Amino acid sequence: DKSHKLAVALYTIKNTQSKLLEKEKITSLGVFVSCIAHDFNNHLNIINQGVRGIRASLKKKNFDLIEDLVSDINDTCQKASEFIQSMRYSNNLENMEKEFVLKPLVESVLQLNRGLMFEEFTVSIKIEEDFKLRSNDLILYRAISNLVKNAIEAAGDDGRKEMVFEAFCQGDDVRIRVSDFGGGVAEENAEKIFGLFTTKKDGMGIGLKSVRDSLKNIGGAVSLVSLSNPTTFEIHLKDAAINDLSYRRSS
Repeated sequence: DKSHKLAVALYTIKNTQSKLLEKEKITSLGVFVSCIAHDFNNHLNIINQGVRGIRASLKKKNFDLIEDLVSDINDTCQKASEFIQSMRYSNNLENMEKEFVLKPLVESVLQLNRGLMFEEFTVSIKIEEDFKLRSNDLILYRAISNLVKNAIEAAGDDGRKEMVFEAFCQGDDVRIRVSDFGGGVAEENAEKIFGLFTTKKDGMGIGLKSVRDSLKNIGGAVSLVSLSNPTTFEIHLKDAAINDLSYRRSS
C-alpha cells in the first residue's frame, strides 16, 4: 500500500544520506591525513638535505659547516615535534596565539630550507626589524614554509632564482606577501591551486590547500594577488597587528 511504499522510500533516503555522510567523513579524514603527511614530509626533506650536506662536508673536512647543518637538523626536529603537538591541540588553536617578531620567523624558515635552495638564490626580506604581530606562530611558520618550498620549486633549473618577502598592516590586520619569479600561475588555475590540484608529475596538490585550511583555523586566509613576474601569495591575518609604524598601509 501507499504507507508501506512511503516508509520504504523514507528508509532508503535516510540510508543513502547516512552512507553519503560516512563517505564525506572518510574523504575529509583522508584529506586531513594527506595534509599532515605533506607538511611532515617537508621536515623530512630538510633533514635529508642536511644529512647529505654533512656527508659531503665530512669528505672535505669542513667541520664548521657540519656544525651548522647539525644545528639545522636539530631545529627541524624541534619544529616537527611542535607541529605534532599542535595537531594534538588543534581544537584549541586560539589559545596558542602569542606576540612575536615576524622577521626572525621568516629568517628561520629560510635557514632551514637553505639545503633546498640554489646557491645563487637571492632573497629580499622587506620587513621592519620590529614588526610584531599576535597570532599562532606555528601555523604561520608552516604556511610560509610551504610558500617558500613552492617558490624554490617554481624557480627550477632555469628560472629567475629570487624571492621577496613583505609585510604591512591594514587597520588591525596583518598582510604578509611572498613573491617569486618562477614560471608563474596560469589564470585558469588561479583558484584551483588552493584545492587538491597540481601541475607536477609527482605532486599531491596538498601544499596550498594545507596553507589555506590551517590559516582558516585561526581566522586567516591566503590568496594569489599576482599571477607572474612576480607570482605573489598574500597571507591575511585578522586582528593580528600590534605596532603602528611605517609599515601601516591604507591599501
